[in-house]
Amino acid sequence: MLDGIDFDLFCMKEPGYVMIMMSTYGTLEYPGSPKYRSWLDDGEKKQAMIRYPEVIHNHYLYQHVVDNHNGLRHAPISLEMS
Repeated sequence: MLDGIDFDLFCMKEPGYVMIMMSTYGTLEYPGSPKYRSWLDDGEKKQAMIRYPEVIHNHYLYQHVVDNHNGLRHAPISLEMS
């Protein structure tokens, strides 16, 4: 609890980093279809099926919404289109 607000921490380990997300919503349900991840380990290709918890699933599903919106807002004005 922080400033009277309950929150949960969701963590995911990748080979190069650990992603930690703080969220005031979410469950440990696994929405969406399974994803497959491939990597090389000592020259051998390995693959694993991954199912993300709700908060991490939503992060990957909607991560570009804000960036794309801001990019469109800051795009130069096109005289040809006006």
